[in-house]
Amino acid sequence: MFRFVLIGAGQRGMIYARYAYQSGLANIVALAEPEKKRREASARELFVAQERAYPSAEALFSAGKLGDAAIIASMDRDHYAQAMKALDLGYDLLLEKPISPDPRECMEIERKAAQKGRRVAVCHVLPYPYASANNWGLYNDMFGDVGASDTFRDYFISGCTDMPHATPDQVQQSKMPDFWQYGYSGGEFAEGNVRKWIDDEAIAETLRLIRESHSSLIGPCAPTDILEDQEDAHAFDANIDAIRWQMGYQLSLESLTRIDNATAGEELTLKLTWLNRGVAPFYYHWPLQWALVNEQGEAALTQAGQTDVRSLLPGRVGVTETLALPKDLPGGTYTLCLSFLDPDSGLPALPLNMAGGENLRYPLYAITIK
Repeated sequence: MFRFVLIGAGQRGMIYARYAYQSGLANIVALAEPEKKRREASARELFVAQERAYPSAEALFSAGKLGDAAIIASMDRDHYAQAMKALDLGYDLLLEKPISPDPRECMEIERKAAQKGRRVAVCHVLPYPYASANNWGLYNDMFGDVGASDTFRDYFISGCTDMPHATPDQVQQSKMPDFWQYGYSGGEFAEGNVRKWIDDEAIAETLRLIRESHSSLIGPCAPTDILEDQEDAHAFDANIDAIRWQMGYQLSLESLTRIDNATAGEELTLKLTWLNRGVAPFYYHWPLQWALVNEQGEAALTQAGQTDVRSLLPGRVGVTETLALPKDLPGGTYTLCLSFLDPDSGLPALPLNMAGGENLRYPLYAITIK
C-alpha cells in the first residue's frame, strides 16, 4: 500500500488525497494543515491518527520520513521550501501548480530531485517548445468543454498557436502528439462543475476526450467533488465507472507460453502478449518480477524480468522473457507468478486486470520441476 503525506488540506489537497485513498491503493498517513478545524476534520475523513495531524509542514518534517510521497498543496509561495525539505527527506512529490512562482526555484527543485534520485511529476497546461523538448505531460483545465478540449488536442498535435510573439518555428517545435507516451495527460472538469460533464447527455463526448487526450488523471475538479451525503451521490455511478475503465493503463496478460515440465538448470523462454485496454501506459520504471511459489505458498525463486512496463502502450504488445532455473532448485510443483515491484519497497505494487493477485502477485499456471 502506497503511503502519502498531505501538506495543505484545502480544496485541491483534499481532492488529491481523497482520490488516492478511494483508489484502494494508497493511504494518507500524515497531514499538515494550519487551520485547526480543517486539520481535525481532514484527519477524521482520511483516517489519519490525530498525533499525525500536524499544525505545520515544519512539524510534519521534524517527524522524519513518514511515507513514500508528499502531496504539496499549500500556498504557492511555500512550495519551494517545502519541496526542498521533502526531497531531502527522501519523498517523491506530487506538487500542486505552480511548482514555484520563481523559475530559479523550479530549476533548483529539479536539480535537488535529480541529486536525491526522487520523482517530481511535472505537467504543463499548454504544449510549449520546452515542454516538447523535455517530454513533459500536459494538463487540460477545461476538460469536458468540447470546444476548448478540441483546441487543446489540436495544439499538442499540430503545434500551439497560443504563444505570444511565437515564431512559426516555435509553433512547430511545440508539437508533441506522442507526449502521453512519456508524460501523463491530466486535466480537470471545466467551470468547476463536474456534474455538467458526466451526465447522460455529456458522457459520450467526455469519453471521447479521454480517448483522444490519453488521460490518466482528472482532478482537482473531478467526480470526487460529489460527496456521499449529497442527494445525487450515486446518480452518476455508471458513467463514473465508464470513465475509470477507460482512463490510464488497464493491463492484463492475454497469452503466455505454457510449460508444464522443466528441469532444474534449464533456461525457459516465455512469449507473452500484453493487452492494455486503457489509453495510456504506466509511467514509472517498476521492474517485472517472476516467481516460482511452492505448495506452502513460499517463493522458492524470484527473478527479475526484462519487460519495461512503460513500453506497454494501449493495444497488444508482444514480448519475450527468459527464466533461468537454478541447478539447485528443489524438484516439485510450483505456481509461476508475475508482479511489478515498487522500487522503493521492493514489493509487488502494480494492480493488473487479472484474476488472483493476492498481494498483487499474479498466479499464471502450475509447472513441475524435476
